[in-house]
Parts: sequence; structure tokens; C-alpha cells
Amino acid sequence: MIAGTVCVIVTTLLRLLAVRFGWSLPEQRALSRLQLRRQREVEAAIEEALHTGLLTMPITLPGDDEQEPKKAP
Repeated sequence: MIAGTVCVIVTTLLRLLAVRFGWSLPEQRALSRLQLRRQREVEAAIEEALHTGLLTMPITLPGDDEQEPKKAP
């Protein structure tokens, strides 16, 4: 029981100090690298789809008012 409480307190203190001083563990850095890699892959796939025409984006110019279609009576 005492050992568990001590572990929780030590872990909490380490986490608070890590936030305060900007420390990160290797596991945390690996996770952020995976997220960045996945984001770059998604951006590359979107760029390729836009370039090949598989994906199109509607272009709206400033001043163009989008009007809702009128409902039939």
C-alpha cells in the first residue's frame, strides 16, 4: 500500500516537473514523430489527389454570395 502511494507521488512529481521544464521521454518523442509522419503522408496523398484531379476543391471568391436554393411551393 505504501509503495503504491509513493509510486503515484513520484510519478506525479516527475510529470509536473516535465511539464514545467519541457522534458520529454524517448517514448513521447517517438509518438510525436509518428504523428508528424502520418500527417505528412496524409498531406502528400491530398496533394497528389489534387494534382491528378481525383480530388477537387470548390473555389469561392470573396464577394461571391452563396445563395440557398429556393424551395418549391
